[in-house]
Amino acid sequence: MKTFNKKLLVRLTEDEKLLIDKRAREARLSTSRFLVKAGRLGKIMQRFSAAETEQIAKVSFHLSRTGTNLNQIAHNLNYVNTTGDDAAAPSAAEVRATLRELQDLIIEVRTLLSS
Repeated sequence: MKTFNKKLLVRLTEDEKLLIDKRAREARLSTSRFLVKAGRLGKIMQRFSAAETEQIAKVSFHLSRTGTNLNQIAHNLNYVNTTGDDAAAPSAAEVRATLRELQDLIIEVRTLLSS
């Protein structure tokens, strides 16, 4: 039989305590065993640093802007396809510029995710 001889002081709010006690009862475990099991098996989402959060916000903004550009290009191409009005077609330079932006953002996201 295991000997549990270590103690851990945990500070929490009344609501957190009630929630943990409720979940422990539902799992038919003591609060202590529930917390140990949750700590061993649960997944905790890692918090991002301020710099990472800023980088994610920047990438998100650029992705949104690029998505808007792609949407406009797609809309114009659909318009051209349905009306035959070539004047509304995006230029090859616009399409290439948007694709370059996407490639840069993909690299930036991969770099961010690998660090």
